[in-house]
Amino acid sequence: MIWRLNKREKLALLIALTVIAGTVLVQGVALPLIEKRAQLERKLAAKAQTIQEMQRLLGEYDRLRQTAELFQKKLARRTASFSLFPFMDRLAGQTGIKEGVKFMRPSSTPIEETRAAVSQVEIKIEGVDLTQLITYLHGIENSENLIRLNRLSISRSENTSGLMDALLMAETIELPPETAPPSAQFVPLKGSAAIGGPPEKTDHPGRSG
Repeated sequence: MIWRLNKREKLALLIALTVIAGTVLVQGVALPLIEKRAQLERKLAAKAQTIQEMQRLLGEYDRLRQTAELFQKKLARRTASFSLFPFMDRLAGQTGIKEGVKFMRPSSTPIEETRAAVSQVEIKIEGVDLTQLITYLHGIENSENLIRLNRLSISRSENTSGLMDALLMAETIELPPETAPPSAQFVPLKGSAAIGGPPEKTDHPGRSG
């Protein structure tokens, strides 16, 4: 029957067959290839994002590890007998603000599943010189005893012109003496036994007959 078609009809049929063949080719071959490529690109993008997240987590882990190592070193240098409240009280005397201390409230919160505890001291100070107050705060934050200021409020004194009032909360982690790092157990002092250590042995020769 095809040879009975005129030239125009043959051309129309050829075009129709070409369109059908092209549609089959696109739907059967090209579209699946395009979809597979898109899936591969999505998988590669997801893997790249996963790698970036892993690198970020590794960097964060390294920072935490370094912080923990630094904490352990400072803790090892701290004396086993250290206690936050006596330190804060002694520092107040050394910096000349002790007369302005209205109260010092110690508290302790055990850390679950450990023998350690978070030790806190809340302090209210009134009518002290700004320079002395700054020296006191500097002594807290720059000590080697792992103390941080959890809360701090400073205002001008209402009762005395030119002086300052402050309310602050200092905190640190304290361990029972028997769980303190070995290097923190014994701090030799001149002319005395080590703090927290055994007393020095002294020979007492018997009286000669």
